[in-house]
Amino acid sequence: MLRELKASLVMNHIAEKEKIFITENEVEHRIADIARAYNTDTMRVRKQLERQGNLSYLRNDMRESKVMNFLLKEAKVEE
Repeated sequence: MLRELKASLVMNHIAEKEKIFITENEVEHRIADIARAYNTDTMRVRKQLERQGNLSYLRNDMRESKVMNFLLKEAKVEE
Protein backbone atom coordinates (compact mmCIF):
# COMPACT_ATOMS: atom_id res chain seq x y z
CA MET A 1 0.00 0.00 0.00
CA LEU A 2 2.79 2.43 0.90
CA ARG A 3 4.65 1.54 -2.28
CA GLU A 4 1.54 2.26 -4.38
CA LEU A 5 1.09 5.60 -2.62
CA LYS A 6 4.70 6.58 -3.31
CA ALA A 7 4.38 5.56 -6.96
CA SER A 8 1.21 7.60 -7.30
CA LEU A 9 2.87 10.65 -5.76
CA VAL A 10 5.84 10.33 -8.11
CA MET A 11 3.52 9.96 -11.11
CA ASN A 12 1.55 13.05 -10.07
CA HIS A 13 4.76 15.04 -9.62
CA ILE A 14 6.00 14.05 -13.08
CA ALA A 15 2.61 14.88 -14.61
CA GLU A 16 2.66 18.34 -13.06
CA LYS A 17 6.28 19.01 -13.97
CA GLU A 18 5.81 17.88 -17.58
CA LYS A 19 2.35 19.45 -17.86
CA ILE A 20 0.70 16.13 -18.67
CA PHE A 21 -3.06 16.33 -18.33
CA ILE A 22 -6.22 14.66 -19.55
CA THR A 23 -8.69 16.63 -21.64
CA GLU A 24 -12.44 16.25 -21.42
CA ASN A 25 -12.33 15.00 -25.01
CA GLU A 26 -9.97 12.18 -23.97
CA VAL A 27 -12.32 11.26 -21.12
CA GLU A 28 -15.26 11.16 -23.53
CA HIS A 29 -13.31 8.87 -25.88
CA ARG A 30 -12.45 6.51 -23.01
CA ILE A 31 -16.08 6.46 -21.87
CA ALA A 32 -17.13 5.68 -25.46
CA ASP A 33 -14.61 2.81 -25.53
CA ILE A 34 -16.01 1.44 -22.28
CA ALA A 35 -19.57 1.77 -23.59
CA ARG A 36 -18.67 -0.14 -26.78
CA ALA A 37 -16.99 -2.88 -24.74
CA TYR A 38 -20.17 -3.34 -22.68
CA ASN A 39 -22.52 -2.76 -25.62
CA THR A 40 -24.27 0.19 -23.98
CA ASP A 41 -24.52 3.92 -24.57
CA THR A 42 -21.97 6.48 -23.41
CA MET A 43 -24.41 8.50 -21.33
CA ARG A 44 -25.28 5.46 -19.25
CA VAL A 45 -21.59 4.72 -18.61
CA ARG A 46 -20.87 8.36 -17.71
CA LYS A 47 -23.81 8.53 -15.30
CA GLN A 48 -22.77 5.28 -13.65
CA LEU A 49 -19.18 6.51 -13.24
CA GLU A 50 -20.45 9.78 -11.75
CA ARG A 51 -22.95 8.02 -9.47
CA GLN A 52 -20.26 5.67 -8.14
CA GLY A 53 -17.71 8.47 -7.81
CA ASN A 54 -15.35 6.74 -10.23
CA LEU A 55 -14.95 9.48 -12.84
CA SER A 56 -11.99 10.97 -10.97
CA TYR A 57 -10.40 7.51 -10.73
CA LEU A 58 -10.81 7.11 -14.48
CA ARG A 59 -9.12 10.47 -15.10
CA ASN A 60 -6.31 9.62 -12.70
CA ASP A 61 -5.76 6.23 -14.34
CA MET A 62 -5.65 7.87 -17.76
CA ARG A 63 -3.16 10.47 -16.51
CA GLU A 64 -0.90 7.80 -15.03
CA SER A 65 -1.00 5.90 -18.32
CA LYS A 66 0.02 9.06 -20.13
CA VAL A 67 2.90 9.58 -17.69
CA MET A 68 4.05 5.98 -18.21
CA ASN A 69 3.98 6.44 -21.99
CA PHE A 70 5.97 9.65 -21.58
CA LEU A 71 8.56 7.91 -19.39
CA LEU A 72 8.91 5.00 -21.82
CA LYS A 73 9.30 7.39 -24.73
CA GLU A 74 11.96 9.44 -22.91
CA ALA A 75 13.85 6.48 -21.42
CA LYS A 76 17.45 6.04 -22.46
CA VAL A 77 18.88 2.56 -22.23
CA GLU A 78 22.53 2.33 -21.27
CA GLU A 79 24.58 -0.81 -21.62
